[in-house]
Amino acid sequence: DVAERRLTIPMLAIASLSLVQSQMIPLGDFFKFFISFLAQSQSFKTTLTSLFFDFESGRKADINFDSTESALIRIIGQKRDAVCIVDDLKPASTATMKKVLLSKIEKIIRMCADDSNGIQRAGRKNSTFSNRATGIVVITAEEIPITVYSSLARLLILEMNRKSVYKEKLTYFQDKHSLYK
Repeated sequence: DVAERRLTIPMLAIASLSLVQSQMIPLGDFFKFFISFLAQSQSFKTTLTSLFFDFESGRKADINFDSTESALIRIIGQKRDAVCIVDDLKPASTATMKKVLLSKIEKIIRMCADDSNGIQRAGRKNSTFSNRATGIVVITAEEIPITVYSSLARLLILEMNRKSVYKEKLTYFQDKHSLYK
């Protein structure tokens, strides 16, 4: 009961499903989209997602949207049977920044939901490699700048606000994380 049940029930399901994601991929029946916790700044999105999905300490995200695209690919690709938390998708202040953010989001979508089984290697015929995520990706965001419906269809958006989170319980469970990890 650290947040409203409309948030905690999907979060528990995502955490459980993430533990078997890599075994489901070869079967073709796997979680083919990613999740976004959407709320204004200072609404405890990162704190809440870290508590549920950072199995080690319950206090940190894996990577931030300010990181390079190659760093995002590397960190997401290294997660296996776990949730990768990509933190802090903020509104872009310029057209160039918006283009960069959209490129990062599209890359995440392809890693999580693309059924192409890889992309063509530069300069090699009939050679592909896979950037498929073997975990589940969760992003925290203030807004989702995606306008393409096929991309939006691969995104589960959970909207929240400051009142969605019970701060005292959240703090308690963060402090007692070692008891239930």
